[in-house]
Amino acid sequence: MTVLKAIFSVAGTAIGFGVGGGLIGAAIGAITPSYYIQLFNIKHGENVNPSELGFGLGVTQGLIWGLVIGLVIVIIIVWKETRLSNKEITKETTIKDVSE
Repeated sequence: MTVLKAIFSVAGTAIGFGVGGGLIGAAIGAITPSYYIQLFNIKHGENVNPSELGFGLGVTQGLIWGLVIGLVIVIIIVWKETRLSNKEITKETTIKDVSE
């Protein structure tokens, strides 16, 4: 895996999770606004839009989880590729040693 491919993988995962989290948070705020009102103990007279609050929370949490999951995936892929290349090098060395 190249560095550029790893960067795009992590960024794509973060953006995808951020968009998904924002949509889910906005939907929760629109469908059940009392959830965020009770969660943050918002008083009756305060000017807070639960959909906007949910969108903001969803985007930030989605971005964070997307970064974490994207990095874990890249680490696993790089680890696997490293192990496979080391196995091939060992196999080639062993074949050369036996043939000599």
